[in-house]
Amino acid sequence: MKIIQSNHLLRIASLLIAMLLLTACGGAQNPSATTADQNNTTASTEAVAEETTYTVNVVDHLGNPLNGAVVEILKNGAQEKMKVAKDGIASFTLPKGDYTVSASLPNGNYYHAPALLSDSVTTVTVQMFLKASDKSEELYAISPITHDVEPYSAKQVTEGYTYVELTPNDMQFFVFRPTRDGIYKVSFLPKNDISIGFYGSPLTVAISDQSRVEVVDNAFELEIRKINIGATPDVTTPYVIGFYSTSEAAKDCVLTIERIGDPPFDPVDVEWMYIRPTDTELDRIKSYLSSNPIPAGHSFKDLDITNENLTVVYNEADGFYHYNTAEGPVVFVRIASDSPYTEDFIKMCETDNLGSHFYDAEGKFSHKESYNLLLQDYAEICTEADKTCPLNQQLADVLHYIGEAKGWWKVGGVSYLFENTIVPSNTAWLFACGYYAE
Repeated sequence: MKIIQSNHLLRIASLLIAMLLLTACGGAQNPSATTADQNNTTASTEAVAEETTYTVNVVDHLGNPLNGAVVEILKNGAQEKMKVAKDGIASFTLPKGDYTVSASLPNGNYYHAPALLSDSVTTVTVQMFLKASDKSEELYAISPITHDVEPYSAKQVTEGYTYVELTPNDMQFFVFRPTRDGIYKVSFLPKNDISIGFYGSPLTVAISDQSRVEVVDNAFELEIRKINIGATPDVTTPYVIGFYSTSEAAKDCVLTIERIGDPPFDPVDVEWMYIRPTDTELDRIKSYLSSNPIPAGHSFKDLDITNENLTVVYNEADGFYHYNTAEGPVVFVRIASDSPYTEDFIKMCETDNLGSHFYDAEGKFSHKESYNLLLQDYAEICTEADKTCPLNQQLADVLHYIGEAKGWWKVGGVSYLFENTIVPSNTAWLFACGYYAE
């Protein structure tokens, strides 16, 4: 009985020793497993690329930050990230690598030079240039050689910096319609292999390599006055700028139209004073014509202004000029009928401003007067048959002012009215006047 129990206890002990040995062996394997897991974790961490922050500064043509620009980061042509620049800055956290930057603005078609980001270049500045409008104007130019009218198409550009695409070995035109007066400098970047010039306005473009203004260092200046600025672009004076590129490398060009100052003072910018007759004077003339109708058988006789002895006299009693003497026939002036030298004043008023400039004793500009409305008022009370009006002091002054301003009796001037006939200066102002006689 004792022997059996000893054998049993021996077996139990053997089993316990075997279990302990197995446990010991398992415990020896656990450190190896932990080390392998750590190695795998390290390898996984190393597989994640290192990231960095890339910054894109978006500025306008003057270098000012542009708010609201849409900035895209591209890798191999595909978009990685997109942001809207705030105060001209867009920042991205991305894996290190090479990227292409694309920027756009919601309010127009813009261009910027290629911009790249890399491990060594983490910040770039993108300068946005408005592209020339796709809208074109048709120009008609007369060839100086063939004198044929040849059509041209010109894209529209604005003040500031405009990106334009040039076709090598081909003259291209761009139309600038300013929105404010000033002295403008017109130039471009780059300056190599490109010629520039000012060629006038549509319908008057010169097909030649001769600019209408002096070009210095491939730049020129334009003087644009208030009268050139209309309420809408359609009625604003167009300025045509021409480019000629001789190199494929110069096909991309940034046109600069920069306002560099105010234009010098010129009376052309001063508002006209519109002179009109008083109602009292108009009523007086109407009363005279009603009381003194043209006698039957009488017709209008134009004054012979070539006669140096021609005399007209102002009669203070009736307020009119008279032929030869103060009691002679009343002198009338053609208002709405042609004279021997000009068409009638009303027709002229429809196409021109009939007025005069005035200066003080020191030669300083004072003001300028327009007589268009005045002549129209007098036309309404003219005689029915000949559209003439008795010559009062106001009309006499207006004839003097208009003729002198236009140079109508300046001998040798381009506007001289009388062609090859020499008319005395003291009678020339009566070119539209006459009297009624049998």
